Amino acid sequence: MSPSGKSVAAATGGMHRMKSSPSILAGCLLILGNSTVAAAAEEISDRGTLEEVVVTAQKRAQKLQEVPFAISAVTQQQLEQTGADGAEDYLSQVPGVFYTSQGRGQSNIVMRGISTSSAASNQQSTVEIYLDELPLLDRFAGWTKPDIDTFDIERVEVLRGPQGTLFGSNSLGGAIRLITAKPDLSQLEGRVELGTSTTDGGEGSNNFSGMLNVPLVEGEVGLRAVGYRRYKGGWVDNDFRDQQNVNDEKATGGRAILEFRPGDRATIQASAVYERSVTDDAPMTFDNEAAGPSDEFNVAFPSDIEADFQAFSLNVDYDFGGVSLTSSSVYGERDGLLGRGLIELALRGFGAVYDPDATLFARQKSERFAQELRLASSGEQPLKWIIGANYMDYHLDFSQRWTVRMPVVSASLTNFLNEVIEVDVRETAAFGEASYNITDKLIATVGARWTDIDYESDTTSTGTVINSPRAIVEKPASSVTPKISLSFFATPDTHIYATASKGFRGGQTNFNAAQNALIPAGFDPDTLWNYELGLKADWMDRRLTSNVALFAIEWSNIQLARLINLPPPSLVPVANIVDNAGDAKIRGAEAELIVRPIDSLEIGTSLTYTDAELESVLPGVSVIPGSRLPGTPEFSASNHVQVGSSFGDDMDGYVRLSHRYTSAVYSELPVSPTAPQLRSDEYHLLDLRVGITKGAYEVALYAENLTNSQDVVSRQTSFGTPFAYRLRPMTFGVTFRSSY
Repeated sequence: MSPSGKSVAAATGGMHRMKSSPSILAGCLLILGNSTVAAAAEEISDRGTLEEVVVTAQKRAQKLQEVPFAISAVTQQQLEQTGADGAEDYLSQVPGVFYTSQGRGQSNIVMRGISTSSAASNQQSTVEIYLDELPLLDRFAGWTKPDIDTFDIERVEVLRGPQGTLFGSNSLGGAIRLITAKPDLSQLEGRVELGTSTTDGGEGSNNFSGMLNVPLVEGEVGLRAVGYRRYKGGWVDNDFRDQQNVNDEKATGGRAILEFRPGDRATIQASAVYERSVTDDAPMTFDNEAAGPSDEFNVAFPSDIEADFQAFSLNVDYDFGGVSLTSSSVYGERDGLLGRGLIELALRGFGAVYDPDATLFARQKSERFAQELRLASSGEQPLKWIIGANYMDYHLDFSQRWTVRMPVVSASLTNFLNEVIEVDVRETAAFGEASYNITDKLIATVGARWTDIDYESDTTSTGTVINSPRAIVEKPASSVTPKISLSFFATPDTHIYATASKGFRGGQTNFNAAQNALIPAGFDPDTLWNYELGLKADWMDRRLTSNVALFAIEWSNIQLARLINLPPPSLVPVANIVDNAGDAKIRGAEAELIVRPIDSLEIGTSLTYTDAELESVLPGVSVIPGSRLPGTPEFSASNHVQVGSSFGDDMDGYVRLSHRYTSAVYSELPVSPTAPQLRSDEYHLLDLRVGITKGAYEVALYAENLTNSQDVVSRQTSFGTPFAYRLRPMTFGVTFRSSY
């Protein structure tokens, strides 16, 4: 039995229909208090109390409130009721996480302040994203990244703090897991979702999604297929090209999962996923009124991005009775083109002159294979354990060509740079974790992962201005990442825990390796220790849930992205490099509260405080110790209030008012005590949704950015050229759903 004395059961699917009078539904617009998705993993029963959701964050099914570290889970019901279709939407509901809002598939995700830049770079991300068992992010040149549509996603698990024991070197700051809905072998099901919206000063948007679940052999074989198409209209005008609403986004894709149960003990699942995403231009704008209007920019070339992603997996589970075996085999490919406008901004800093015949091109093609085998105990015995091994083989082909007019070289069209980089990463790991019920109230958990990484890159750079010899860089690394936790259940519904865990990230290559003697060819791993004290509790007969976590992080040998000056004879005055150049300390607190004082009313809040400071740097490094780390706000909050009502005749309704607050976010580390730092605005965001459900049909009306704020959510500069990303203007829309 679990410490609460209740067996683990599957999640029931979200907020059930609320029972109250229509007057409460109308009156909810007057309620503006603190509110949240908070323990976004909790769901509402017919009695109005909060029930637990089952998660697999520790690669075994367990109640969310019993996991001894900070985790949030956003269920399918919550994704729908908040209108979340991508990472920016669902991550805004979770404490300790910041999304940089630089366009879908281009934005950084930062957990607990573990970042040295708010913009994408060639570094491996500090947060990994998984689609079931498949890691999605590139290990090098991670300028673009998949942002999988959330239609028919069972839940999103957000694991904060290093997850090196069970998820490896790619989860230094945490991990995000998208868990897809699996086939139902007993009944035919289908769902359809249609939507349309309009944005102030912009173009209209629309979406279509569908799901079909078919039991091919009842109880034994089932197929679940999903397809979707989303079009988000642009709202930024390009002054240089005299074009309007240039930043359109399109995503088309689908997935299919075939499940076979040859007996009571075995389950076999085969799946295929495909998504194509196209961004016609990035939502870059002028960074201030003096430079230009808040909905315009002036680059000659669009920052267009195209990416094709496909993956195939085979999962096998077998229960031997007391011990279960899991085999997960996944293969994925991604082919992406990087926006030319982003390259153009960089070239302005080199003195390039616009030429309509210029060629600006960057492409990254990656493929990976991952295999994991693990054995885990099953049942309710005092000792629970899991052991396993993991292997990943990753290959990347990156190529770029910049052909521009450079007056410093000649007045004619000049070959500026041709570069080809091949990266191979092989990662082997063995891991284990065990928990033991010392008493009915006290549980100890220990775990560790041994990781060995074989990293090699081969770079060839030619061109008139940038021409360097071939650079072969090897960065092998190995590490042991332990974790230890102690959980005390003062009552079945009160969980106090303390956790210490280590994170590790492998070394890599600099883009401009061998270009100049001042540029290091590569950089070594960085590590951190996370110390966490938390409380997870349910109160008032499970009408109130409160989760609080305090954390302290010591980050060592940081992979620090920064600019360095290159003196003559180099024709390029500066270079963007990464090296191991300092240490940092991070202190913070996260709180999630959700309450249902009456059956028809839900109020909650999610609060985060993060103090992330660069503690020290190596001699000669031109950044300032004591500076706040970029990429994350000091304070943030996500609030919501939701009121529901039953109108009889199988008709229900709800109104949800959401509020988000974010303090200013620095974009970069300062190079001198007096140097100005780019930073975002401090901003508030208000959204409203009204939904009506009748039987199998639902209609939801929504308004996003009710105040039509034009605040800057991220300011950036590319070699001296500043620009900004802003909140999307006020948007009105309607969504229709039907199921059978």
